[in-house]
Amino acid sequence: MKKTACDIVRDYLIEHGYDGLAGDGCGCSSEDIVPCDQYFGNCVPAKKVVCQPEMCAECSADCDGYADGKYYMEEADNA
Repeated sequence: MKKTACDIVRDYLIEHGYDGLAGDGCGCSSEDIVPCDQYFGNCVPAKKVVCQPEMCAECSADCDGYADGKYYMEEADNA
């Protein structure tokens, strides 16, 4: 079976220690890469950041507020 572009990107992310992609105000994990089926050419490798209740008001993640286990993807510094 031939690999898709998403398969190749997922493999790269995992091999290099990234948790997913981030860009254009959104992010996705390597387990569910590009679930929105949108163009992801502007996305960069990202790390998972676990949400903290005390940071919720200052957080820029697009979510419904703090819940245990929630996270967002943040562009990796070394990407």
